[in-house]
Formats: sequence, structure tokens, C-alpha cells
Amino acid sequence: QEATPVVGAPIACVGAGTGLGECFSTATAPGQPYETYPSEGGHAEFAPRNDVENELLGFLKKKFAQAHRVSVERVVSGPGLASSYEFYSSKFASKANAKVKALVAEAGDFKGRVIATHAQRGAAPFCEVCAMVMDTFAGAYGSEVGVAA
Repeated sequence: QEATPVVGAPIACVGAGTGLGECFSTATAPGQPYETYPSEGGHAEFAPRNDVENELLGFLKKKFAQAHRVSVERVVSGPGLASSYEFYSSKFASKANAKVKALVAEAGDFKGRVIATHAQRGAAPFCEVCAMVMDTFAGAYGSEVGVAA
């Protein structure tokens, strides 16, 4: 969103990687450098926004043996991409690309990279399930950034 920066105003930072990192920075005094403080914001609850995401939440609860809640970083992170792919490729099996499924299975810690690469139109091959995973990832990421702000 367009906004005029306010010198000294607090800043939120959210970044997905192997988990979902969040921190905030504040100015201690006018003209002084910002100080940054870590948080456990990535452990906030995943909030589904549609029926399929509600099913994803149920899948993640079972996968991680969670009776009541699932952290947003279980969706918004590299490992979260892999878990979401596992769900979507099972639910929408006819839309999963067999070659990409094999690549994901072989990718070890880099499953998220494979999923993100093959979610792009024009990718060789394109995978509709990967695109679904990335849509969920982006929506949940944007939602969490909105909460942090």
C-alpha cells in the first residue's frame, strides 16, 4: 500500500523460510537507529479463509497431532509448502503432475523450491496443484503480514 514513511514509526518484518520469522523494530529516540526485537509471531494460529483451507487445517492437525490449533508457519514456510502439497496432491490427485510429484518426492529439504518453480505458468512442466499450494501460501502470508502490521 502506498503510504508516506513516518520517521521513527515502528516497523514490522515478516519472512518465510524454514519457518516463519517475525520481528518488529522501533526507534529509541528521534534520529537514532532502530532497535529490533524478535517475536514468536510465526506461532500464531493458521486462519483458514475457505472450505478447502478448513480441510487443510484438519489435515495439518492430524499430521502434527494437534487437537486444537496449527501454527501459521505450518503453511507459510518451506516445510509448509511441502505439507500443503501433500494435502492438495491427495485431494486433487487428478490435477497433480506425475513428473512434478516425483521431483517433490526426491527433493528432500528443497520440496518448497520445486513446488514454487512448477506453480508458475510456463514452467516445464506446469503443475496445477503447485499453483493451488502457492495461492494458499500467498493468501496466508498476506493475512499474517496484515496481522503483524
